[in-house]
Formats: sequence, structure tokens, C-alpha cells
Amino acid sequence: MKKLSKYLVLIIFSIFASTALLAQPGAPSGKKWVQVDKLSDEFNNGFDDTKWFKSLWDYPGFSGHNPTAMKAKNAGVTDGNLWIRATDDKSKADNERWFESCRVQAKTGIKFPMYTESRIRTAHISAYNTFWLNNGNANDRDEIDIIENNSKPSCGCQPNQPWKMGSQYFLVENGDVENRQNAFDNRNLSANNPLKGKKWNEEFHIFGAHWKDKNTIDLYLDREYAGTLKSTRNFTRDQFIQWDLWTEEANWLGGVANRADLSNSNINTMYIDYVRTYELKDDASNNGAPINQVISLRKTGGNRGYVTAEAANNRLIANRPVARSWERFRVESHPRGGIALKALSNNKYVQVPNTDIQASVRPNGNGKFAWEQFEWRSKGNGKVALKSLHTNRWLQAAWTEDNGVVRAKGTSDQGWETFDWQVVSGAKQLTTEIASNDIIVYPNPGNQFIEVKGTSSVDVQVADVEGKLVPIRVTNSTNSIFIEFELSVGPGVYFIKTEQGKTIRFVKL
Repeated sequence: MKKLSKYLVLIIFSIFASTALLAQPGAPSGKKWVQVDKLSDEFNNGFDDTKWFKSLWDYPGFSGHNPTAMKAKNAGVTDGNLWIRATDDKSKADNERWFESCRVQAKTGIKFPMYTESRIRTAHISAYNTFWLNNGNANDRDEIDIIENNSKPSCGCQPNQPWKMGSQYFLVENGDVENRQNAFDNRNLSANNPLKGKKWNEEFHIFGAHWKDKNTIDLYLDREYAGTLKSTRNFTRDQFIQWDLWTEEANWLGGVANRADLSNSNINTMYIDYVRTYELKDDASNNGAPINQVISLRKTGGNRGYVTAEAANNRLIANRPVARSWERFRVESHPRGGIALKALSNNKYVQVPNTDIQASVRPNGNGKFAWEQFEWRSKGNGKVALKSLHTNRWLQAAWTEDNGVVRAKGTSDQGWETFDWQVVSGAKQLTTEIASNDIIVYPNPGNQFIEVKGTSSVDVQVADVEGKLVPIRVTNSTNSIFIEFELSVGPGVYFIKTEQGKTIRFVKL
């Protein structure tokens, strides 16, 4: 039952993570995150001594007796996990080094900008389970402690430690120490995060650090932002990832481990499921993309239909003779590199959800995740090919089909896989500022269908009070347009903006 529970939590968290933060924070424009193989490991193929080694120096006593002795035998890889185990050297007295443990360190250093995360379940003993970066010595060093977590403090003086993410940094120059701390409590995770309130030993948690620049480290817990460490001095050294498990007779640590706990194999071991580390590289997959602009896409052959986002049918189809409100897409940078396309018909991201090449590309994404990631490949003369980086296939609208559903099935960037594109108006969100005008909305208040008198242009947008566009269908006649709201648009106050820049307030019942 315990094993089943673990997998259920993993499945639930995977669902949560698919709609929450990405593995990495957003990349700056023109950059993308690239995994660093030498600093990443799923631990599925044993202990990789080309990447890691067991660092066996012992901690001094910082404010009390430190009984920790680093031993190579106390770390290894089994069943897809790196483990560090605490054992009791029963031949040692309490005032000697009886707490046997280990430290595992990377052989390769790294410097900002970078992001690293590790999925860890702590030992349930009074000890620090750590994930950190360091370079230097006690008197001259740069150090970032992503976590120093203790799920079972023995001192009776640290009641919040089982949930507190102990994070800090040290910048030490000639023995002079700069140190700041951050103590995010996992009980403050969002309400729908299944790991909210879970002690460090109860489930695997994902701990991340975005070392942004010489003074800034953003912290993450279970794919949520967990605070920032901001230094006054500069970080200057490459640092080395490491994990260890250690204890000391000190209240700030939570008190020394109970020796009897070290004989219990159910609680004496720290497990690391994976570590994944990324660095920023130049991104060629969105070169030439009109970032933050609204565009139309049109087949380059056949009936030359414009691509429309049919929210009701959950598909993209290239069959419109003109580009109107449903044929507009905002081009945005994707945090993993490349671009994302937001359909302005329903404010959803275009996505390729699976590898079924007959499935329609659809406007259904709630965020910029793996399914919503595309390469923008400029073909010159206002033409582009779009590649799903999830399936490694090119978007295609068959020239031989007048109602050409857009599918991610192309194996090259030629012919059916090319689209004409151009920037269209409406790149900005609507404002709620009402202009004086002679345009009339009837009826107002109204329901699903309204008429806007005083204009015949279908180049119109509707936004809610927060400035977010809502999905509509627009047709026109002499000196009037007719707006049909999708059924998903609820009652409330909306603002209609015409091509002339005039804005009218409308109440939908």
C-alpha cells in the first residue's frame, strides 16, 4: 500500500506540474535552456564516476561536537536512486565520530546563469539532508545551500523544520563572511499542489535554484517560486553540485541524531531520484520570429486559406478567405526556447498534445509547456515553417484539402509545411478606457448576439475588465457588424474596441 501511495502521489504531481511551472524558469529572449549532461543524472545506470565522486572530508564542529565521519561505503546507486545512508559506528563513543555518512560531489563546476533541480526524499533522522553548490575553503569560498532540511529535529526547539526549506548563501573573503538565509515553508505552497504540507521524508520533493547572475539566486520548491537570495558581494567562482547527510550537537541544525535511529533502514537514508542542470545558450529556434506581435497564417498553396482557431471544435483549420478575429495569433517566446502561439479567438495556446500525426493541432493550452513549444523557421519572403518540438514534426495544411485541418505530421519544412505570415493589427490587449464616439451597441445589456452600429469593419476585439480578449465570431453588413459570443463567455462587463480605436462598454447578461 505504501508503494502504491508513492506512485499515486507521483501521478498526481505530474498532472499538477503539467499545468504549473516548467522545469526551468523562463529564458530571456533569444536564449534557451540546454541541459548540461555532466551535471545531470537520472541514476538509472549505476554510479557514474565520470560525473560524480565521493568527497570524504569531515565537517568541523561549528558550534558543538560534530560526530559525522564521511565514508565511501555510505553512498551508492540502487533502483534508480542515488542514496546516502547514515549508520552508527558502535565502536565509537558519543564524543567521537560515530555518525557514518557520505558526500557526493560533481566533477564539473558551473557558473551563472544556470538552473539546477533535484528530486529528493530525506532521511527521517535529526540531520541535515543537503543539496548545495560550493567552491573554495572555510576562509575563501562561494557557497549556495539550496536546502539543509531536517524532518525529525531532536532538540525540541525547531518545530517548523520538518517543512522548512533551509536555504542560504555564503560569500567568504579572507575569513570575512557574508551570509543571508531564506526559509520557505512548504505549507505555503499553492492549495492545489499535492506536496503542500508533506514533510521532507514523507514524499519526494523537487528543489531548484536559478542562479541568475553574480548577485541573485531564485529558489523553487515543487515547481513553485520559493524566494530569492540577494547578495551584496559578487559570486565569482564556478561551483560544484553536491549532496550530503550530516549532524551536529547544535540547536540551529535541530539537534544531534538519535543513535538508535541509524539502525532503522526505513528512516536512515536520503534518496536522490534525479538531478537536472541547465545553462543558457543562444536560441536559433525563434530567429526572425515577430515576438509579442499578432500575426495571421495562410497556406502557401491550394485554396490559400487562412488558419483559424476554432475553439468550439478544438482545432486549427486553414480554410478562411480573409483574416478576421479568429485568424489571429500572438507570437511569444517560449521559456524552453523557440516560440509559443496564442490564439486570440479564445486566449489559449496552440498545442500538439500527442504523436498521432492525424490529430489536429488545437488551441487548448493553458500555458507554455512542452506541448506548446515550436520552432520558428523563417523561409524568407514572408514565409515560415513551424515545427512542434514536442513531436519533432512540422505543422502541415494540405494544399489538396480546401478545409485543411492543421496537423503536426510533416517531415520537412517545404511545401505543405510552409505558411505565409504577416503582422496584423490588434497586438496589444484592450484597455478599459472609453472614448467618446457615435457607435451604438444594441442591445446593451445583451446576451450572446449583439449588433454594433456605426462601423462595417470586422477588425474588432472584445476584452473583459482585466483586458483579456474573449472569443467571438464577427460578421458584417452595411454600416453594422454582428458579434456572436462563444458559450464559454460568461455574464459581466466587457469592452468592445473597433478598428478606429473606439471603445464601447457592454454588459453581457
